[in-house]
Amino acid sequence: MTHPSQTRSVVILAAGDGTRMRSATPKVLHQLAGRPMLTRIIDVAQHVSTAPICIVVAPHTLATIQSICGNQHVYVAQHERRGTGHALLQALPAVDADSGDVIVLFGDTPLIQPSTIRALLADKDAHNAALSILSFAVPAPHQYGRIVRDDADQVTAIVESKNCTPDQALISEANSGIMVLSLAWARNALPRVTPNPLTNEYYLT
Repeated sequence: MTHPSQTRSVVILAAGDGTRMRSATPKVLHQLAGRPMLTRIIDVAQHVSTAPICIVVAPHTLATIQSICGNQHVYVAQHERRGTGHALLQALPAVDADSGDVIVLFGDTPLIQPSTIRALLADKDAHNAALSILSFAVPAPHQYGRIVRDDADQVTAIVESKNCTPDQALISEANSGIMVLSLAWARNALPRVTPNPLTNEYYLT
């Protein structure tokens, strides 16, 4: 459990190019209600953490993102885009060493509310967990990872959509990607993550 005197840091993963959007503008800088999406998720981060925000970006978008979002944040360039697990691993050295937890957010999910993150933090503390994940129910999760539970309703796995068996593909509980990890646990666990056999990327799942 995080000690009351420990801070909670936020890492925002924002290195995706958004190639499916067919735009020269970095995905996280596309406008939502007149503001870049990334600036909205930065607002959320500032509501749940007082530590400097760490933002993982692609090298070729660093200057643009920094000019829009400001110099008060810590920017980490992910030179090799090798998945979310790899991105967070690159960011960990830049995270406040006094942090008890790391909150992982995504630059392209601007509608998440601070109250939702606070509830996730409270749940992690209540269960004295090393890791808490935010899931959601949807009739057709499509590209989202599926949350696999055992008979006791405990989460046993998060299976990426590409890796789902036919039965797992029918699961309606999906992974949002947002999570809270104990910093000490993450530093020990992330270097041991193995690549996904289908994509050769390192996922947080």
